[in-house]
Amino acid sequence: MVPSRQRDRKQLEGLFWAGIAAVDAADSTTRLLKADSVTLHMGTYHISRAELDTIWIVGAGKATAAMAKAAEAFFLREFHNLYSGGLIVVKEGHGMDLELIRCMEAGHPLPDTRGEKAALELLKFVSRTHPDDLILFLLSGGASALLPAPAKGITLNDKTALNYELLKCGANIHEINALRKHCSNIKGGRLILAAEKARWITLAISDVPGDSPESIGSGPTVGDSTTLKDCWDIMKKYDLERKMPAPILHHLRKNTSETPEPDDPAFSRTHYEIVAKNSDAVKAAKDKARDLNTRVIEEEKFLSEDVSDVVKFWAKMRQRYDETSQKPYVAVCGGEPTVEVKGSGKGGRNTELALRLSTVLPGDFTFLSAGTDGTDGPTDAAGAFVDQTTRLRATKAGLDINDYLERNDSYTFFERLGDLFITGPTGTNVMDLQMLIVRE
Repeated sequence: MVPSRQRDRKQLEGLFWAGIAAVDAADSTTRLLKADSVTLHMGTYHISRAELDTIWIVGAGKATAAMAKAAEAFFLREFHNLYSGGLIVVKEGHGMDLELIRCMEAGHPLPDTRGEKAALELLKFVSRTHPDDLILFLLSGGASALLPAPAKGITLNDKTALNYELLKCGANIHEINALRKHCSNIKGGRLILAAEKARWITLAISDVPGDSPESIGSGPTVGDSTTLKDCWDIMKKYDLERKMPAPILHHLRKNTSETPEPDDPAFSRTHYEIVAKNSDAVKAAKDKARDLNTRVIEEEKFLSEDVSDVVKFWAKMRQRYDETSQKPYVAVCGGEPTVEVKGSGKGGRNTELALRLSTVLPGDFTFLSAGTDGTDGPTDAAGAFVDQTTRLRATKAGLDINDYLERNDSYTFFERLGDLFITGPTGTNVMDLQMLIVRE
């Protein structure tokens, strides 16, 4: 690798890890948990020690083990006589050894029988709590797939088929979660119904555009403003009705399938705090770029559209700033593009975006798109690099970029070029970081 390419990749890696440090699950959780001799403080929520009885920690998500480890350390230190343990569910390979918390692993992005078992265990666990108990619910991205609790009459296979079609069609996360919530016994606020008399405090790491509590993990502890009508509109939009299992359609035709609304009395003893989000990571990456004495483009656009629209954004931004900005410069954006999968190849939204951009960006540049959780779809890569040499090196290696795009096989393409960005689990999850360095 030529020195300039190596230098720019190292700089982009540095920006990525600066962003990750700012949204570290353990640190973000620790910052919100405080206590003095009289009061427990969790962000903007405060409760007197005298009002507390038993304290439990439960949760789900790809970053939840790190959150739980930090929260458990705090409660063992400050409330050891009240803290009694708990139960969390995490993606396979993302678990940790905890003192009193049972950590279960399950499949992601497609739910599996381990997740179904864990969801039932979680429902049973919280149903045994008492009205004076405090339940700390730790939530991060991935919880929707990790807690498949199919509604009555729906099987796990039905839910898996639902998730597969939603992921494949290019629906955004809000649309996906609307349907997930209406087919679940946990999502859309239904987890609260299992122990609605207890106090519930949710600490969440956001992995959704707009950071809406209703969408993070499909909102298991908040009311749901989406309706059955919304579900049917989404299926019509993506022509999904003919692809859905019959039990799913039958369930969605029942009026009893509506989720509890946000003003439902069941949520009167709940509180919600977002502890980390994508914009925190973007800001930290930009700050790191400034430390390198590099011009930073102040672009605030959040990129959650179809991947083809995100490609157009980067191409137009490059053209615009090439004409008006002093080089070199760095641009950093966050988001989570959607991809309609038509081929049978291997890849995720980040490698797909990078490969598409390699065909349109001119000049001396290096680009990295990567998932902040360290995984890009069903792969072991966080994302991939492209630069001005990608197309030439692909041609020399006999790789047809258009062929790989048609098959949605971006992972294999970058694996063969040696341009995958592999980090392993990062311990957090706030969607993606997209970063561009332009030299000349």
